[in-house]
Amino acid sequence: MVQLHETGTEPWKSAISRGRPEDLLLSHDDPITHPRADHYQRDEFAGRVVERIRGRTGKGSVVLGLYGAWGDGKTTVLNFIEHRLRQRPEMVVVRFNPWRFNGEEALLRSFFEHFAQQLDPPYRSRLRRSFARVLEFLSLLVTAVFGSAAGGGGLEISPGHALRRFSRRLSAPDLDREKRRIDAALESRGQHVVVLMDDLDRLEKAEIRAVFRLVKLTADFHHTTFVLAFDPRLVSRALGKAYDSRHAGTRFLEKIVQVPLHLPAMNRKRLQKHCLAAIHRALGDAGTQLSPAEAAELEEKARQGFGSALSNPRIAHRFLNLVKFSVPALHGEVNTVDQVLVEGMRICYPSIYDAVRTSREFLIELPDVAGVSEIDRQSRRFEAGIGIRLRALAPAEREEAEWLLRTLFPQLSALARGELPASDQPRWIREQRVCCEPYFDRCFTYTLLPGDISDQDIKELVGLAYEHAAEALGPRLTTVLASVGSREFHARLMRHHLPGQAASQIARAIATHAGAACGADPGTPALFSALIARVHQTGRTNFAADLARFAEPFSMGAAVFRAMRLLSDDSGHHDAIGRVLAQRAQDRLEGTLHPPADAPLQYLLWARYGDRERAKSWLSEVVLSHPHIAVALPAQVVEWTAEPGQANGFGAEDYQHLHEISEPGVVHQAISMWAQTEDGRMVLGFPGGKGDLLRAFAQLHGQWMTARDARGEASREQPSAREEGSDTRPQEDAYAREVAGAVPAPPRYAEGEGPPVEPGSDGGSKMG
Repeated sequence: MVQLHETGTEPWKSAISRGRPEDLLLSHDDPITHPRADHYQRDEFAGRVVERIRGRTGKGSVVLGLYGAWGDGKTTVLNFIEHRLRQRPEMVVVRFNPWRFNGEEALLRSFFEHFAQQLDPPYRSRLRRSFARVLEFLSLLVTAVFGSAAGGGGLEISPGHALRRFSRRLSAPDLDREKRRIDAALESRGQHVVVLMDDLDRLEKAEIRAVFRLVKLTADFHHTTFVLAFDPRLVSRALGKAYDSRHAGTRFLEKIVQVPLHLPAMNRKRLQKHCLAAIHRALGDAGTQLSPAEAAELEEKARQGFGSALSNPRIAHRFLNLVKFSVPALHGEVNTVDQVLVEGMRICYPSIYDAVRTSREFLIELPDVAGVSEIDRQSRRFEAGIGIRLRALAPAEREEAEWLLRTLFPQLSALARGELPASDQPRWIREQRVCCEPYFDRCFTYTLLPGDISDQDIKELVGLAYEHAAEALGPRLTTVLASVGSREFHARLMRHHLPGQAASQIARAIATHAGAACGADPGTPALFSALIARVHQTGRTNFAADLARFAEPFSMGAAVFRAMRLLSDDSGHHDAIGRVLAQRAQDRLEGTLHPPADAPLQYLLWARYGDRERAKSWLSEVVLSHPHIAVALPAQVVEWTAEPGQANGFGAEDYQHLHEISEPGVVHQAISMWAQTEDGRMVLGFPGGKGDLLRAFAQLHGQWMTARDARGEASREQPSAREEGSDTRPQEDAYAREVAGAVPAPPRYAEGEGPPVEPGSDGGSKMG
């Protein structure tokens, strides 16, 4: 990942600067406590429950069950009931959550303490004494019947011992007397006690049974109402375990709960509207403003994709939390509408999300070859990964999930029609859609992977180019290019509107600052070509020549030359830039005692576009003392004359080019000397690579000399070695022996100087 600034922090800072840092905090899933915050008409239902409790006329107790699944808002309704009851002086509210207590005795003791604590002091002390006796009785009874469940360091009592103690207690004032005292205390106070219990469906099975035993043994106090909030499916299943029958658990519930009340069905349109409004606020607080068209698109796609699955407030809260997390993390790096829809898929259809997340290759890497077999293969992959999970959904949710998938991944629509998916990659990339890389990876990892480059950084670079901020532009371009390379940077840069003025600034910054990062990158010429193409045609050649004149290192200037070859077939343009590079090479090479590593490239351009005789003279003087220049020349000729990335072996036409720009005999002699060094023997001892090029050059040179001698012609070249009495024909040295058996026999040469050119060639050079 390339990061030029603190990517992702600015939205948080901007929200804090506006005085609302809490807006970017994750949304809590706490129940609503005050009816003013009610978005789903739950307070109306709570009001009806309270009126039902207040309207009771008998003295006896009653148990109400408040039924609903997890996330439906049971606790919120209990809060609203409590809020309304506390406004009535004749009502006493005992809020008890059994989830906080471990062990049945602790549960009983805590319940009675909560009960007594809500009454006035005179009644509280009287009830506590009675409750203590009842508690002792119930504890012994529970232990005798069900066995000890004290745990947690409590004293464990055996059932037999408890029964003996229970029998002795029956000789004392009986339990009914204590119960009458409690009833009298409650009645004399003139109030109605309402016990609110929540989270019963979150308890362990044994704890659920303990709570209902408590309710069964205590729910006959006068002027008392129990309101129990739970999911009946979970609780009946837990109770049924005690009787090995779920139906028995349901019947047990029916015996305990006299008034079963199901929460009203959620108004899903209202829920979706509230959820989307909260998402829009979260996007704005994160610095992401949707256009009116994008906002309408999000609302329509969310309605079609999550209409059934977005079923309760808890799902909506979790959806909102994911949006609040992911949008600041990927601000400006992905399509925001797609990102929100992906988070919705994660919450509403988790199994589909998991299948999509692991199907990257299938979803975004489209096949190149069409055909019935390929369509069948793609269909099978879809079925194995995603289709099987779609069929596990309820019909309404399955239809919505399929629509959502086709919206996020348009390729799937073609596959559903039995066609090979088509690609609209350029548009998808411009729109930062999740259906193409790298945006798929970003959406599912919440980050930029190594080798990826931030779209925000690209925009910043383009902005600096507009501002002519060359000093800042160069170092930042270097950072980006060193990380992702020229090709990836080229691909990302071309997605942005880039007029000639900005393109020329970027090209200059790359040429003068980024040589170390991309001078040897094979994608650099194409990058330069794309940038130069944005410059007006009338000044394009002069601009490229200026780039070549000041580019550092020299290889960057050569990349500019290659860029013009990609851009234009006009040899006049090539020659103009070649002459600039030739002069630079001559100035650098002449007089130097230590030729640089790129001397072969500099020499090639000097000899091709500058003073060739002067270049040959320089080579003859230095090549024997610096044979690495000769060793690199054949490969340099092949690379330079071929199309970028299309270099092949050293052939007859390559030998002709080298013959034109140098004295092959001198080059051959330097290579022969190098072949006897340890480095030379190592390279030539293995097939392939540089060794094959050198062997091919040696054979072609030998064949050329043989053909020349057969014609009885004098050599046109007079290398220093011949002046010293040596023969430039292949000698019996290690280099020649390597050539003898490693390279196939070359074709015979036709009459004339040099080896024949390839068919269709006019005998000229393809170097310019």
